[in-house]
Amino acid sequence: VYKIINSKKNICLNFKWDLSKPIVVILAHELTDGNLNNTWNLFENDMFWLKETLKKISNIDNVNWLIKPHPSEKIYNAKISTEILFQKYCNNKRNIKLFPTNLKINNIEKIYHSAITSHGSAGFEFPGFSIPTVICGDTPYSSLGFNIEPKTKSHYFKILKNIKYLKLSSEAKAKCRFFNFLTHYL
Repeated sequence: VYKIINSKKNICLNFKWDLSKPIVVILAHELTDGNLNNTWNLFENDMFWLKETLKKISNIDNVNWLIKPHPSEKIYNAKISTEILFQKYCNNKRNIKLFPTNLKINNIEKIYHSAITSHGSAGFEFPGFSIPTVICGDTPYSSLGFNIEPKTKSHYFKILKNIKYLKLSSEAKAKCRFFNFLTHYL
């Protein structure tokens, strides 16, 4: 049975979070799959991306962070997982939570301030809802103008530190929606 969350207030109550802080979702990848798909990536692989991201956000307290494991992690049964990395680097942080498997979030545009993925589908989904999305590697939708695409690790970490100030332009939202229309309907 899923617990359905449909407002920022409800998710903050659920996690005992400060309602005044923005919520940023980090969408992890299945850590053993797809590591050689990119022509460029800020990190050697998805495991290093997630590890370094979690280490960095563990020191950023002005944001509520929600870490969502990839649904296929259970299928691969790998020795390293999002949950293992979460427990190692941020399990004791009040403002960082692991996405529960029984949680379903509706109205993401009213809940999430921004999203982070290394190279996942969130990069062409979330900007269509006006949610600024940071990507860290080459994707089929890179350089199309609707993601934040740091080119160095130091730039990426600076974005994380200042993520509460990210905004997405209406032009970027329109580009994302056009991309989705082209790829899904034409």
